[in-house]
Amino acid sequence: MKVWGVEGTGTGPGHGRDDGGRTTVRGRARALGLFVPMLTVALAASACSGSAHQASEMPAGTTSSGSTSVVTSGASAPLASASPAAASAPVVSVSTNDSGKAYPDRPLHVTASSGHVTSVTVTDEGGAAVPGTLAGDGTWTPARTFKVSTTYSVTAVAESDGGDSAQSHLQFTTLAAGRRITIASITPLDGETVGVGLPISVVFMHSVENRAEVERQLTVDARPAVTGAWHWISSTRVDYRPQWYWASGTHVTLALNLNGVSDGNGRWGARDLSRSFTIGSSLVAVVNIKTHRMTVTRDGKLLRNLPTGTGKPGYDTWGGTMVVLGKLPVVEMDSCSVHIACDPGSPIYYKMKVNDDVRLTPSGTFVHAAPWDYQIGKANISHGCIHLRVSDAAWFYGLAKLGDVVTVVGAPHQVAVDNGFGDWNLSWAQWLAGSALHTAA
Repeated sequence: MKVWGVEGTGTGPGHGRDDGGRTTVRGRARALGLFVPMLTVALAASACSGSAHQASEMPAGTTSSGSTSVVTSGASAPLASASPAAASAPVVSVSTNDSGKAYPDRPLHVTASSGHVTSVTVTDEGGAAVPGTLAGDGTWTPARTFKVSTTYSVTAVAESDGGDSAQSHLQFTTLAAGRRITIASITPLDGETVGVGLPISVVFMHSVENRAEVERQLTVDARPAVTGAWHWISSTRVDYRPQWYWASGTHVTLALNLNGVSDGNGRWGARDLSRSFTIGSSLVAVVNIKTHRMTVTRDGKLLRNLPTGTGKPGYDTWGGTMVVLGKLPVVEMDSCSVHIACDPGSPIYYKMKVNDDVRLTPSGTFVHAAPWDYQIGKANISHGCIHLRVSDAAWFYGLAKLGDVVTVVGAPHQVAVDNGFGDWNLSWAQWLAGSALHTAA
């Protein structure tokens, strides 16, 4: 049998967390943040270093009492009271980006009036160095996007052809306001122990257009290491799975480095998140529709070979590999919820409470006890669920956990990738094709 929407586990196919580490309440999620840009800032310096200035400290085009000037136009200002020694020194200009707005996902631009830029150092408001690279054209790109609501300090050094050098200092602050990237759910939960088949799944509240950059900032650290990749199930959901099932005992840390990242639709991330979880024992069940048997193995050892029953023609059980989404001791199943029959007078109408329910799809596929089914092991008479005898269902229910694998063979139709976690039904090549980066990580 099938039942619709009985679990209320958020918007994801499994269950989720909010970005504060607490269980997500249905219809609510915390925001990851956004960014409002600031003025572009340029800085000129003599051979001697001047004091640092924020863009708001003086009007555009004015100079300080020393030999350093701050302008908001993005172009270098003339030196104030330059000494003879400073006359041959290059004028160094640093701007946050070409548009005059300090978007966190764009590089710095450093230029010298003569000679060449030799180094650029950037630190955050805590004094920690920000990794980045300096290109030949003076573009300095951070290893990851700048964070919103953060003050950065920049020191740029240039050297003229005559050997004179200049050092410039700049501070700029990114401000947070406006629309934010919001996470609807993250599966699995922080600290959870899950089965070998569970993908990592991140569901966003809004469509993501800038998928390559968002994907680039989602990192997975597995010990022992695995070959895996992200795949965009939809514009709001991205899953990560290894090439093969996880190995039991693997420790996994997921990092969402979304602070300062744009989703391409006017929303910005304002927080970084992380989740850690562990892969438990390998529990794999294989259901054969034609032989009416279900084998259950744990860590490669056969535990039981059980008689079972599946969907009758027209109500066929989904084929392929599914992943346990959760379990409930009792579920009220009715034919109306799965669009079979809503008229109580119909001969195919049903409404009953069912015990020991292990859920495989959001659309209503369960492994459960079926004491009314006297054809278990002989014929398939269900409406799509996998029937077990009462004692066998209680035994399997006691073993099953989130992420365990159930594969159905001999079915006429395969489960959809987005109907729960049908991720394993794609070949590795198909999985990589769904990555915005088209690469394994």
